[in-house]
Amino acid sequence: MADQSQRAAPLRLGSVAPNFKAVTTKGDIDFHEFIGNNWVILFSHPDDFTPTCTTELGAFAKLEPEFTKRGVKLIGLSANGLKSHHDWIKDIDEVTGSNLQFPIIADADRNVSYLYDMIDYQDTTNVDEKGMAMTIRSVFIIDPNKKIRLIMSYPATTGRNTAEVLRVVDALQTTDKNTVNTAINWTPGDDVIIPPFVSTEDAEKKFGQVRVVKPDLQGARSSLGHYSPNKESEKVFFSYCTPWQYDDREPLRSLQKDGRRSNDLSHHYCQCIKVTGWEIGLAGESDRNG
Repeated sequence: MADQSQRAAPLRLGSVAPNFKAVTTKGDIDFHEFIGNNWVILFSHPDDFTPTCTTELGAFAKLEPEFTKRGVKLIGLSANGLKSHHDWIKDIDEVTGSNLQFPIIADADRNVSYLYDMIDYQDTTNVDEKGMAMTIRSVFIIDPNKKIRLIMSYPATTGRNTAEVLRVVDALQTTDKNTVNTAINWTPGDDVIIPPFVSTEDAEKKFGQVRVVKPDLQGARSSLGHYSPNKESEKVFFSYCTPWQYDDREPLRSLQKDGRRSNDLSHHYCQCIKVTGWEIGLAGESDRNG
């Protein structure tokens, strides 16, 4: 467990991601130069050659093509040396069937780990052979302006959900591009929400045809969505989303564990959820129990 006196100043959403120079499995980097004009996911794992970390790195490697499609670069980190990382990558690929290509930072001196407050302050067993604290499972999503947009922190004992990391990237990029919010469990193709500060008139100007709704509850219909109205209330719906192309050859099915998956985007069933008096349709699989 780390000494609390060494703890870095807290990083907040909207903070500029601290710059650093580091040695990685792909060579030396300047972090801000590495970001360039891309989105970046910087994530740490506690230790090389450990079961949970091996499954995580393999999962990130398998999803890397999907992150790349979204203009996102991956970079991992742990408090291990460079040789350990290189040797471990061979194990990751063998065990998980991946082809890990993204860089992993060798942070044995903990410089980056302290800078990003990744050090474990609670688990006394998460230490190296010298008794130095290792890292937790941190995730930082950083935008092309080098601003921190999302932070996740998991204890060493708990593996992450890489599909959720991809989902929140989609949500961040969608809300950046359009003046909308995303609801709980949102995935691309689902309906989105018009924020209260956007008037119906402005929504019509930006998105075209709209349906006037209850002013404090405005729903946005994706191009895949099916509108299922509650006749007792009014809503605003518009179509803007680009259909998300699914491919069973790619590891995206885990994103749709609740049954909303489609390989044929021409037919969809409508599943409705009621939210304080109004309903919103969700696009999903076409052949769902008939």
